Amino acid sequence: MLKAAIKVIILGIFQQFLISCVRVSNSEVLTLNSRFNEDFKVAMLIPNLINESSWSQSGYQGLKLIEKDLEAKIAYGENISNKSEYEQIEIIRRYAKSDFNYIIGHGGEFQSAIETVAAEFPRTKFALTSSSYSGNNQNLGVLNYKRYEAGYLAGVVAALATKTNKIGFIGGINYEIIQAQANLLERGAVTTKPNIDIDIEWVGSSSNKVKGREVGRKLIESGIDVLVLNGKPATNEIYPLAKLANISIIEWNSDMYDQAPEIIVTSILIDIPKLVLKGATLVREGRWQGRRYRFGLREGIMRLAPFRNALTSQEKAIVEQAKDDILTGKINLLP
Repeated sequence: MLKAAIKVIILGIFQQFLISCVRVSNSEVLTLNSRFNEDFKVAMLIPNLINESSWSQSGYQGLKLIEKDLEAKIAYGENISNKSEYEQIEIIRRYAKSDFNYIIGHGGEFQSAIETVAAEFPRTKFALTSSSYSGNNQNLGVLNYKRYEAGYLAGVVAALATKTNKIGFIGGINYEIIQAQANLLERGAVTTKPNIDIDIEWVGSSSNKVKGREVGRKLIESGIDVLVLNGKPATNEIYPLAKLANISIIEWNSDMYDQAPEIIVTSILIDIPKLVLKGATLVREGRWQGRRYRFGLREGIMRLAPFRNALTSQEKAIVEQAKDDILTGKINLLP
């Protein structure tokens, strides 16, 4: 009887042990299945007001995607490009001191300020969007779309759309990365139509609408009939002039067809919110390496808006072939 009782007790203890193990295991499974187990805090410096330009608005939209998809706590400062570098540093530093995990400077103009603070807070992750900077291979990286793809295709479309063989490009600030984009536009245009004439001009600012209008008038009066614009909001004032002169426009970053259907050929659409989300996802998953990340046609970050009736079916086929040649490597666009 005693032996039987001991066996019962031992069996009971063993069963409780198994139950305990199962409970621990289930607890671990629940923990692993919980999507995120700690706060993820992301801040962004936005150059203009979030409703002033498509670039600033797209950055904000990316931040909201991070909040939704990654369950992050977010914060942002807008109109920051109008502040001094000292003020920018102080803003970034305050975010870092407030334990934000990831801080984004939405534009290359924040490079100097963000480099300074990144060196002070090595455990915090930092990013610049749309910059020629290569990253520090530690905690500060760069999110870029493949501008050479976008530039080349814009050149192909502009060459197909022109009737005078004269096209123009107007950029905002002459950053190295946007200059490379303009250079690839020229290459795409010349490859498509070797005798084409291309005029590249710069406003020198992304917000000086008066200067943008002046540069636009200059090119229109020079005889071009297709304008590629990448300098909003400075280039917004060109639209009334283009409508009066019946100048075709290829826009950057946002589809302007609804605002000017009679003159829009297409728009180079960059999914900046998705680009911003990709960077935050790398950080959230512990895969951020502080380098330059590039995304483009293959990743769905860049596409062309519909041509509607601006190009013939044969011309559309030429554009599609150029896209295929880029994706297959037949056209090498790397600098």
